Amino acid sequence: MTRVNPRIEPDQRRVVSPRGRASPSARSRGALSSLFTLCAVLTACEASQPGELEKTVAPTSARSSSAALEALAESPVSPVPVANAWEPHSAIAAGNGIYLVVWTERSSQTGGADILGVRINALDGTSLDASPLPIATGPVDQTAPAVAFDGNNFLVVWEQNTQYGDHFIHGTRVRASDGAVLDTPFVISHIPDGRYGTYPQNRPAVAFDGTNYLVIWEGVTPRSTIYDYALAIQGTRVRASDGTCIESTRFIIAAPVGTIDLPLGVRARVAYADGNYLVTWAKDGNLLAARVQAQDGQVLDTNPITVSSSGSFPAVASRSGEFLVVWYGGATLRARRLNSSSGALLDSTDIVVGQNPVGLPEVTFDGQDYRFIWESVRGGMGLKYVASQMSTQGTVTAGAEVELSNLSMNTALERGAIAAAAPGLVLTTYYEADPVTSMTRTMRRVLKEPQACESQAPTLTLTGAAELTLECGSGPYNDPGAQAVDGCGSSLVVRGYNTGHDSSGPGPNPSLEGTYQMSYAAWGANGLTATASRTVIVDDRTAPTLTLLGSATMTHTCGSQWVDPGVTATDACYGNLTPQVWKTGEVNGWAVGTYTVTYTVTDSGGNSATPVTRTVNVVNCPW
Repeated sequence: MTRVNPRIEPDQRRVVSPRGRASPSARSRGALSSLFTLCAVLTACEASQPGELEKTVAPTSARSSSAALEALAESPVSPVPVANAWEPHSAIAAGNGIYLVVWTERSSQTGGADILGVRINALDGTSLDASPLPIATGPVDQTAPAVAFDGNNFLVVWEQNTQYGDHFIHGTRVRASDGAVLDTPFVISHIPDGRYGTYPQNRPAVAFDGTNYLVIWEGVTPRSTIYDYALAIQGTRVRASDGTCIESTRFIIAAPVGTIDLPLGVRARVAYADGNYLVTWAKDGNLLAARVQAQDGQVLDTNPITVSSSGSFPAVASRSGEFLVVWYGGATLRARRLNSSSGALLDSTDIVVGQNPVGLPEVTFDGQDYRFIWESVRGGMGLKYVASQMSTQGTVTAGAEVELSNLSMNTALERGAIAAAAPGLVLTTYYEADPVTSMTRTMRRVLKEPQACESQAPTLTLTGAAELTLECGSGPYNDPGAQAVDGCGSSLVVRGYNTGHDSSGPGPNPSLEGTYQMSYAAWGANGLTATASRTVIVDDRTAPTLTLLGSATMTHTCGSQWVDPGVTATDACYGNLTPQVWKTGEVNGWAVGTYTVTYTVTDSGGNSATPVTRTVNVVNCPW
């Protein structure tokens, strides 16, 4: 068999299929029904039936699978007919025990390509929405969606056509709890007009850093003059709290990255870890990357990092301490790890993680292993959609590869999608041909034998006491946080609310007396939730401080009014209390004698300062 390497059609921007397989451009858009299959992989992937895939990757450090796999019957993702679907794009993000799957579908009413979505229960694969969520609809084409999760909402981004044919990057937030679309779609790719109008912007990707998102894309940008332009990787940060762009215009991450007419294999992708984003792309057969600092959007690698000198179509995932870049390497699927702080390569050579790829790979980290998906050739001309995994030590598990689907020669693949809700709990989307409708969107899950602990609710434990008393004015409040584990003992992410480190509230004010409430929540992959709360009491129990101005004992010459130099009063909680100082005792400047003046002050918390006194001797009266 002769295998044809992927390349990009300039007009369609799609992968050209192997010999004997119809290209998407060979079918009219009206006749193309682009649909996808969903498959939740809930274990270390391992083929378990006769005729399993060839084990083409030799392991260097084998790990045993936790259980055999069972492929369940397929069922429709959406009951809505999709005969006019178009554009094989899909994306997934996971959070709080659910996935949001988004895709592009041609509308039979408006003729435009819409962005639709559905929330999927991470444990059982059931849809949480009776019908697809209309995320972005209308008469223009809205394609190539990407999505990320911030703890409360999903940010969906896409490229949107204009009436003149140019594309801009748009976005909107979708609330995880009920699927509500929170924003009117807003423009993200702010870019100046060019000599002949606007510059097209395409193929967005997005990641979340704990506070904000970074949205990147590839697009045409002006250089020295309006007649001089090039393809560049561009980006901007978006606030998770309100969906607004932080930068007034996009910043350039890398330019130029290829010719405008044929940006072969660019396909920029992004992930976040440890204060930095990693943006990766292909240029002239090289795999390149650059770090972007999350705090201020600064590009740290103005001279890009060379990940590999051979490859295209990269994907990237991350975990604490590292990024993993995966790419199409011709006859093999390859990977390499980078230090998340310095960008240094952690592997001396490329890691082969798969064989015979013919489609674009995708990768995620599930909290335990890296998981890959790609389209591959198996058994002569047989096309398969396959998945595999790699340990955090950079080794491929024995028997890791599993066949997810047999693909028809008519299947059109842009790029599959994958996301993980927990270790071994992975959802992937891809498009599969159907003999009747040409393409069919279906759901299929691959399960491991469930453990009893997986049905149990997670446990959340506060770090520190459930009630804390903070001395008013003692300094900034640092929330001790909480920890959570699922029923099987695996760690879960804990979300804090009103802790001072999240977007839901400012947290306790250590300079203002009062009672403040904080809450914490963690979601298990089974959708069950654990919550806890903490009360912080800011109490003023420290008395103010009185300080005399001038001497404690003074001598005054008789015959004039004595002038009191006064005192200062300060309080850690309430600040300057000098105006509230109470003075007792009088000094008669016209009569010889010894006089005593006493100063006192009490703050609003009822704390009284130690009184201070001053003695004044009036002497030498002329009469």
